[in-house]
Amino acid sequence: MTEQTFLFYDLETSGLSKTFAQVVEFAAIRTTIDLQEIEREHFYVKLTKDVVPEPDAFITHQLGLTKLTSGLPEHKAIERIHSMLNKPGTISLGYNTLGFDDEFLRFSFARCLLPPYTHQYMNNCGRVDLYPLVILYYLYSNSIMQWPDIDGKTSMKLEHIAAINNWLTGQAHHAMTDVEATLSLAKALAANADMWNFVLGYFNKQQDLERIRTYCHVVLQDQLPNAYQALLVWGKFGSSVDYIAPALCFGVHKVYKNQIIWLRLDKLELQSLAEDLVGLSSFVIRKKLGEAPIVLPWKNKYLQKVSDDVQKLVADNIAFLAKSHSLCEKIRDSVLTQEYPQLEGVDLDANLYQAKFPTREEQFLCQDFRSCLESKQDSSLLQAFLDEQQKRKAIRYVWRFYDQLLPEPYKDEMLNYWYKITDEAGSIYDFKGKHRTSPAAALARVKTLQDEDLMSQQVEILKQIEHYLKEHFNLIED
Repeated sequence: MTEQTFLFYDLETSGLSKTFAQVVEFAAIRTTIDLQEIEREHFYVKLTKDVVPEPDAFITHQLGLTKLTSGLPEHKAIERIHSMLNKPGTISLGYNTLGFDDEFLRFSFARCLLPPYTHQYMNNCGRVDLYPLVILYYLYSNSIMQWPDIDGKTSMKLEHIAAINNWLTGQAHHAMTDVEATLSLAKALAANADMWNFVLGYFNKQQDLERIRTYCHVVLQDQLPNAYQALLVWGKFGSSVDYIAPALCFGVHKVYKNQIIWLRLDKLELQSLAEDLVGLSSFVIRKKLGEAPIVLPWKNKYLQKVSDDVQKLVADNIAFLAKSHSLCEKIRDSVLTQEYPQLEGVDLDANLYQAKFPTREEQFLCQDFRSCLESKQDSSLLQAFLDEQQKRKAIRYVWRFYDQLLPEPYKDEMLNYWYKITDEAGSIYDFKGKHRTSPAAALARVKTLQDEDLMSQQVEILKQIEHYLKEHFNLIED
């Protein structure tokens, strides 16, 4: 088996949209499995012509547009990142990477005609996220490092943790600075070797499943056979409950086989649930194997972090559910079969989850197509795409990166796409119905931010963005 390595990485992006924004800076440090550095990578990425720079993102990471002009073209940068994450034996990881970076890259890979999921499972590769692990250490092994107090609350932000532990080597939100801080954090966590080796198992799907199966605390067997209680730990639950939610496991979703469905038991509103199940979704947690939330057994060692009031509420909610066999069955049938809404008209760049999984033949075709564009300056392989959506993605790829090779019949299609991008009404939207930021909206945000108290570097960055939006998208102010 290939020897494994860790690839610590971080992205800075042109905006928060995982579907429409792009990577503008990438940094990574590859280490041995015992965290000894092997090599590092760092590069900037040029703005692709249809990407709208979002001002809030740029004044956060403080990358000026002029710095990006010397960067790699987006498709070359994404190919390089894809290669790094897919190197055999690579465990890619960072801080909140599964909450943002990993999904962001999935859409970037798909947009650049690369397999979006292979880094998760092929060639002994995998993923880890330090954010949920930090929460576990905070709860059960918090002497491992210093914890930042911000306005009377313990902050879980990497920049605050790194600052108080003297791990920052530069300005926060610069990709390499954050990677170095994350590596320092990992070394601190790994100092407790037994816990470190154990918690890494939560990101192995098979180990995660085996643990869930052994953490059974059986309840409601008359009403819900095979249901059981456990504790879920997740940053999304918030500090007010110490990031812990007692929950009831219903099992694997009938449609989405990669999801295990849970019902929160720490909400009083559960007892107001009527037979029509209005409001049920607010109690449901969809867990994917190898990802947060982390499942802990219903044992005193872990229950010590759950208040007596919450434990009593859980008991009351279990008693409520026990009174109604029919309500329990309705809840089970609903949560195990409810599907995500399928929106019509989702943009090509955002339809990854609604598109069919590419076949191996289609992946090979995409590889050959990219090679022909680069080496032979030839786009004739467009005709080989049989799947209409995949073909349209390939057309969009040529337009973005090899415009001179775009066949005449497709120029009108791309002109219409450009009109939609510049449409103030925001007619392009993603799989959640969220609209793509229009150039006009970005310019309006620049004007708002210019009235705020900013550093001189941020003011200069906003000027660069304002100029770019006006010139590149031909915006005329009233």
